[in-house]
Amino acid sequence: MLNSLLSHNTFPIKWVGCDAAFGSDQGFLDGLPSGVYYFASVKENQYLYLSAPPVEIPKLSGRGRPSKHPRALEEPVRIDSLVGEESIVWGRRAIAQGTKGPTLADIKCVRAYSCRKVNGRFLSAAPIWVYIRRYEDGSIKYFISNAPADTAQAVLDRLATMRWSIEQCFQECKSFLGMGHYETRSYQGWYRHMLLVMIAHLFITVLRHDLKKTAFI
Repeated sequence: MLNSLLSHNTFPIKWVGCDAAFGSDQGFLDGLPSGVYYFASVKENQYLYLSAPPVEIPKLSGRGRPSKHPRALEEPVRIDSLVGEESIVWGRRAIAQGTKGPTLADIKCVRAYSCRKVNGRFLSAAPIWVYIRRYEDGSIKYFISNAPADTAQAVLDRLATMRWSIEQCFQECKSFLGMGHYETRSYQGWYRHMLLVMIAHLFITVLRHDLKKTAFI
């Protein structure tokens, strides 16, 4: 879908935010077009390297066929092991501005290297950002991003909350505007239904915003 949108110049795409189902899909992340950066949620058992490990093809010892595939000489670490890593300190940051004031969170952010499992062996892949967020209730969420090394922390903070508005949109459309109430037999029919729902949501959002500004005046 993304490749189709970009090839037809439907609209420019720079960032892709996704949940752990897609964030753990190496094929999906590796298949994103060049110039498109992801900020992906991942599971706590995601593996990575804090530094690029040396790689070599193992030498044959004894009988058998020599290995044709390189392997990293170091084992990767799980992303949740960084929670207790004292060399990577927590930072208290305001990552969003809400109606009740700034949203504060404890953040760990560090450059690392993604890894891929090839033929049963881990190999170091591209450099990435590792972004760990600790919520007020103590729960922890993990994210990775292939954003460039010079990406500002403020940009990563914004990306960490990017999906909220999208999820809010779908929740309101499903709860109040009948997004899921369709019985179509063609893509064109489904597309028209979704388009009308989105137009209705835009109208209500603008109306809600205008009434909020003029309330009690």
